[in-house]
Amino acid sequence: MADVAGEQAPRRFKVAGEGLELTITLDAKWQARPFQQAVALPFVKKFNSQQREGGRQLSVEALCGVQIDGAGLSRVADARLAAAGLVVPPAASRVELTFGEPPPTELRLRVACGDVSVKLTLDKRWLGKTVAEAVVKPFLSVYNRRQPTATPPRTPEQA
Repeated sequence: MADVAGEQAPRRFKVAGEGLELTITLDAKWQARPFQQAVALPFVKKFNSQQREGGRQLSVEALCGVQIDGAGLSRVADARLAAAGLVVPPAASRVELTFGEPPPTELRLRVACGDVSVKLTLDKRWLGKTVAEAVVKPFLSVYNRRQPTATPPRTPEQA
């Protein structure tokens, strides 16, 4: 493990992907921040600022691959939340980022049970919730209003 003074030294490395390359310097404060915030987000902002209207826009949530000096990280999801100073070693010179399609900002679906059918539109706020919170509970609320005498379907917790 590196000594404390070595961990506090600024780290300078190239970040590349999608045809863009930039240099990032992380001081001790930025090394302590999550990789997603300290490395991926500045790259995404720079990339998106250089795109013409209607061009591809990147999203930090779409980060699906990270290579450090040619070695791929096996768990990108864990790396996103880990401190940048832990993900990028002191001797690293190049970080390659790969992005997939951004997650949807809205999801439309139809939920049905018996004679009751409901169209739901889930925006970003609802997409961050569990299926039980975002889909099942709202559907059961509508179902119970439309079928007041019927026995409502059981939720997975009641089964």
